Amino acid sequence: MGVTAYSDEQLIDFFVRSSASFGEQLREVDDDEWFAPTPCAEWDVRMVVAHVVVGDAQLPLLVNGEKVELVEIFDPSVLGSNPLAAWRGTALAAIRAFARPGALAERYAHPMGHITGRRIIGFRITDSLVHAWDIARARHVDVLLDPEIAEYCLDFWLPLASGLPSSGYFAPAVMPPDDADPGLRLLSLLGRPLDH
Repeated sequence: MGVTAYSDEQLIDFFVRSSASFGEQLREVDDDEWFAPTPCAEWDVRMVVAHVVVGDAQLPLLVNGEKVELVEIFDPSVLGSNPLAAWRGTALAAIRAFARPGALAERYAHPMGHITGRRIIGFRITDSLVHAWDIARARHVDVLLDPEIAEYCLDFWLPLASGLPSSGYFAPAVMPPDDADPGLRLLSLLGRPLDH
């Protein structure tokens, strides 16, 4: 389909739905699961949640013309005493920021370059969707990624696939099963170990 075929309204809807899927997994984390390892190398559940919270927190700053720095080391203390509330606040603020008319068409001084809101929201949609799966796997729970959103993420990432491993943010792609649905194909593209 190609990412340009998706309307701004669809992208906001995908962001809302992927954020909701992340929240659903976050709500189920027990006290003894915060330190559970995830499919993200060297990150436990706390680090994954801190990563998503920090990423979402940057969006209102970008929309307001403020500079944001590239964060490579995430401090779980940003979650405070109520990680669910911390995530909910930053997720809602991010959704509101990009739901403003014209926000996705503008260019922003993002750490990855001077890029459009449509590009940035693609990062955020993928982050929430895939990290929801990471948390579920850390808890030994199987979840299916929303196929419609996964198809969009595949359209978003396939043109960038050759450079993903060298970016330092993704493991090399793995071969998906022959009967893989869009969610499994996305996870495979992004180097997730499906047998974790």
